[in-house]
Amino acid sequence: MDDSGRSTAAGRKGPLFNQEELARVERARCASHTVVTSRPQSLGYLSIACIIINKMIGTGIFKTPTVVMQGTSSVGIAVIFWVLGAVVAIAGVLVFSEFGLTVPRMQVEGQHEKESVPRNGGEKNYVRESPLLVFLTSNSFWKLEYLCPKPHFLATCLYGIPFILLGNTAGNAIVFAENAIRASEREPTNVEVRGVAIAVITFACLIHAVWRRGGVYLNNVFGLVKVAILLTLFFVGVASAAGAIKSSAASSGSVAKENFDPATSFKDRAVGSYKYTEAFLSVMFAYDGFNQANYVLGEIDDPRRKFKRAALSTVGFVSAFYILVNITYMLVVPKSDQNKTSSDVATSFFQRVFGEEVASRVLLVLMAISGLGNVLVQTFTAARVKQEIAKEGILPWSAFFARNSDLRFFRRGPRSRSQTHAGETPVGAFLLHWVFAVALIVATSAQNPSDTYRTSVYLYSFTVDALFGFVVGLGLLYLRLNEARTKWSTKSASKPWLSISAATIFTLGNFFPLVGIWIPPGSGSVFVPTANWFVTGTVGIVVVVAGFVWWVGLYCMVPRVRGMKLEVEKEEVLDNGYGYWIMWHEIVRFHWVVK
Repeated sequence: MDDSGRSTAAGRKGPLFNQEELARVERARCASHTVVTSRPQSLGYLSIACIIINKMIGTGIFKTPTVVMQGTSSVGIAVIFWVLGAVVAIAGVLVFSEFGLTVPRMQVEGQHEKESVPRNGGEKNYVRESPLLVFLTSNSFWKLEYLCPKPHFLATCLYGIPFILLGNTAGNAIVFAENAIRASEREPTNVEVRGVAIAVITFACLIHAVWRRGGVYLNNVFGLVKVAILLTLFFVGVASAAGAIKSSAASSGSVAKENFDPATSFKDRAVGSYKYTEAFLSVMFAYDGFNQANYVLGEIDDPRRKFKRAALSTVGFVSAFYILVNITYMLVVPKSDQNKTSSDVATSFFQRVFGEEVASRVLLVLMAISGLGNVLVQTFTAARVKQEIAKEGILPWSAFFARNSDLRFFRRGPRSRSQTHAGETPVGAFLLHWVFAVALIVATSAQNPSDTYRTSVYLYSFTVDALFGFVVGLGLLYLRLNEARTKWSTKSASKPWLSISAATIFTLGNFFPLVGIWIPPGSGSVFVPTANWFVTGTVGIVVVVAGFVWWVGLYCMVPRVRGMKLEVEKEEVLDNGYGYWIMWHEIVRFHWVVK
């Protein structure tokens, strides 16, 4: 049943379980070292769309155009880069949709073959399909059988530790804090910015932990507001270029003609590969967020019918308006102004349309709204991923971080057994998310807010988005091109030609930043400080290596030292009321057993 109480595809409300299944779930809730999670009220089309919108539409639409223009020095190439970014994002949706609706695969009682069951976690479920992990787990390669019988949970550690360390909202919380304080006509101090950032992260964690439905509503409101912002930017810019808005942009008609003249739009373009690299990297970062719905796939109503359709249409819409808004900027702001290092494209646009007196405040308010929406949605989705990571048993106190709890203080009236656990949320995972977000804010207190934002966003984008995106794309190519071994076409409903095309585009799109990040910048770089050009890639790789070290310690060294090993047993309670299998309850048991 979804938020509005609509029936499932099978014509009945909610799942049907026999008494034995219900009793098994209730017994598990009372058992020690056991976690039981239940499917909450489902997310519909609007919620799916707003989850993606809130993550995709951040400060990038206001800040990235400056980096792209100064990196390429060409209106034509800048537009091409934004189009290529949209192509890669849509390819990413196709790749993640195929994985999300095909893996993981579970053995269902009475079924001959394993069936795919949508669940939360995103890349946490997909990276184990990569060629690297297949290679590592093959008997022909693995030579440490005396130490570790086989690399259990290697993929989970390689992905899980970096995500726990970097997958937080510190950067966007700082952006919100700085812009909100500046919008109130005050010059913020570093301490004030970080104090407000911690407060907004605390608020986001509390609202989602205490009142799940309220957090979803808030996410939907911010998503709709961001759509309104995009539409307003586009229509205001077009009206200004057409002369309908009488402002300092009255000459926008000549600006548009100059910027889009085929004879000049590719003229005086930048020289040197790094500037193009930094420009395209920034475009890729701006499109980040297309995969957010995969993180909560197990909570989506009728996922096989709604998830892919909603994700594709939303990313297509946002991508189209990203391109249109950038064209709008170029209709109003001359190329010479866009290339000034003392200003940025969005500021010049607002000054020309609204006048200098109100331009700065309007821009600050819009960026603050975008930052807050990003904090809210990433808190909601990242906590679900961290809960799934904890269910694998790789963390200290895994049962606590994997467990759902009900913190609602405003429940009224008696509730049926099916409603008893409806308000439960991953409270432990929200606490884990809060701790590392606050730790990053405090650890970077010596930096100014802008540098902290860049550090956190680039580290996350390089490690979680680009690196693991490349692994996921390459994994799908491996599965498709080794059909005789994998028999992937019998598992996936996607068309082979579309799947291979999307995986190729997505893999190449993520490979570019993985290589480009190691190219030293020349003078005048606008992407990262010259002295620290290698920091993002180095720290990102170190964090992934830390995941491998964590796995070696937890699953290889601890059993040898203590003579015990951790075993995690999972039991799913499924229902096929939609016409396919959905997981409504999951029982996870953690045991330390003598080796």
